[in-house]
Amino acid sequence: MPYSGSALTPQNSSRFRDGSNKSNLRIEVRWLKDPVKLANHTVRLLQGDNFEKALELVRLASNTVECTVGWNHLINYEMSKARVANAVKLYNEMKKRAQQPDAYTFTILFRGFSSYPQFSQSTSRALSIYRSMSAENSPVRPSIIHTNAVLKVCALAHDIDALLDVAADLPTRGNRAPNHLTFTIILNAIRSKTLGEIKRLESTSRGEDKGKNEITARAVQQARNLWVEIRQRWTSGDLLLDEDFVCAMGRLLLLGSQTKDYDDILSLLEQTMGIPRQVARVADPALGRAEEASATDDDPEPPTYSPANVDLETVLSPSKEENDLLEPTSNPFAPLPNDARPSQSAVRPGCNTLSLVLEACVGLKYIRAAQNYWGLLTSPEGYHKIVPDSENYHMYLRLLRLQRSAKLAVELVDEMRSGNLTGKAGALQTKTFRIALSCCVRDKNNKNSIHLAEKLVRMMRDTLPHPDAKALSMYLRVVLGQYPRDWRVIMDGIHGTELGVRNLRSLLAYDPAGPYKQTNEDILELVRGLISAYDVVLDLGNEEMSGKEKKKCREQMHTLAAYVTRTHNRLVAERKSVEVEKGEDEGTGGKVTPSQNGRIGRRNDDHHNAAWEGENDGFEGTMDEVVARRPAEEVSHGILGPGKGEWKMRGRVQKWGKNDEETKKRERVDRVRAWKYQSGRNEERVERYEAS
Repeated sequence: MPYSGSALTPQNSSRFRDGSNKSNLRIEVRWLKDPVKLANHTVRLLQGDNFEKALELVRLASNTVECTVGWNHLINYEMSKARVANAVKLYNEMKKRAQQPDAYTFTILFRGFSSYPQFSQSTSRALSIYRSMSAENSPVRPSIIHTNAVLKVCALAHDIDALLDVAADLPTRGNRAPNHLTFTIILNAIRSKTLGEIKRLESTSRGEDKGKNEITARAVQQARNLWVEIRQRWTSGDLLLDEDFVCAMGRLLLLGSQTKDYDDILSLLEQTMGIPRQVARVADPALGRAEEASATDDDPEPPTYSPANVDLETVLSPSKEENDLLEPTSNPFAPLPNDARPSQSAVRPGCNTLSLVLEACVGLKYIRAAQNYWGLLTSPEGYHKIVPDSENYHMYLRLLRLQRSAKLAVELVDEMRSGNLTGKAGALQTKTFRIALSCCVRDKNNKNSIHLAEKLVRMMRDTLPHPDAKALSMYLRVVLGQYPRDWRVIMDGIHGTELGVRNLRSLLAYDPAGPYKQTNEDILELVRGLISAYDVVLDLGNEEMSGKEKKKCREQMHTLAAYVTRTHNRLVAERKSVEVEKGEDEGTGGKVTPSQNGRIGRRNDDHHNAAWEGENDGFEGTMDEVVARRPAEEVSHGILGPGKGEWKMRGRVQKWGKNDEETKKRERVDRVRAWKYQSGRNEERVERYEAS
């Protein structure tokens, strides 16, 4: 008797849409005797998110029609919606309704388990289903596709023991023999496990590199042992390599702490991709770029490894006949002799390879070699003709920063903007200009670095929707770092930055988050740099500048200083306000709210907030017109010590301060001074009136 129960209790016929009751579905099933038509109709229902009707339709058809494909579509739909448990229930119900799962059913299940490793039972379910496929009564035998899917599930769940257990049962030849995807998954799993161990070690012990080096050395040695067999299978034609496979091996070598590990990456690329080395091998620097001699029988035998490496040494081990063909070698990445070259063509490099070789050269501190690799792999007239992606460009920019090559950095940014290499213009980002301008900062001994920085600022103005505060700060550092200094050049740099400052302030006032997460601290740093630049201009051009130019510079300095003061006080006030609110919520502090202190704190809250918002709209706020026109020293003196107009500025600061006895005393003194000052002004007016 066919199974009539529902595996998904929340999803039953009572949830069907209008017109999809069982009687109508039985009529539909009569016209869907063909499994292909049933499967296509199921797909159309699932595309319209009518899962309940599709499920009940397949259940009714299971009594008379072989509808394995329909069940596969249902399971795939549940997996796509991240309902892994429901997908497993559908799989069990499918078997109970006498519908035999096929190879695609298991592939869909394993792929779904790997897509959602956060499901607590993904690994156990996948291993259980995978082992059931090897039973005698199983209609489907596992293939290497199923094995790779299960290995991926174990790798994403960081269950290395289960992964090695599955890999150990693979034969060396046949349909279930490991392929390039199998080895790629294993290498990535080793790397993931190593990074996890390092992270746990760093969280428990600080400043100890010994344990970290031991972990990475063990992982690198495991990879070397595994590559010996990979190379033998590749040269014999039993294994096909691809870029992901080679780069997985290379990135595992990047974890090593020795120079030889980075150097072996270059040898690995030469061995598998035919990319000639651009630097001498570490083992013998006198060889230059000449080919290294192949291993001979006189090479020492591989060392005996610790029991911690036994798992991977025994996994995927070759047969006795294959062991007889293996020649002992001290370096598995040595160039192959001509008679041992693989029958397949070399692996074609891509962006992943370009990123790998740049990281290896940075680790070796071979900057010139990295430039040679870049030109060799990306040249349009070359053989490889790799089109770099955004990450490749930014990594190469960082490498040029290490070499202080500002000119090459600007040329590279210009290529990115014009799309000469990528074929697509407009690939510039905020970090592109930050890295390039930091390269100009490091290349301070170059007299042309200021002109290169100006070109970068112009490109940033033309490409980005908003200027970047950190990039403009770096530009000012380049301008102020030139020796001998010329006040005219510095003034040109100030003019090129002021417009960006105004745009940034407007952006911060109307869109605090901003498209590039501009912060008040970054803008304050830029404004302080402008104040320093004005100060240098007044110092250097004191004799050559006219009085009108000096006055204009001082006014700009005072305006910027007033903005720094207001913004700094507002940020301090906001932080104190947050602390007070947090203390009140926790019941441990915050006895008074910020609006209860100070003279200005007595104002209405709405009026106070509106006044503060008005001050953020421009450099010269309506409440600080007098203060904004004072010299910077007088403004600072008004905040930190006694002086004219001191009570006004201090009142704004004390609104957020503590109302202690010293503050009250200073307020009384300020009121007396203000009263005396106003009384004196009134007496002068009376005298002038009487005299007239």
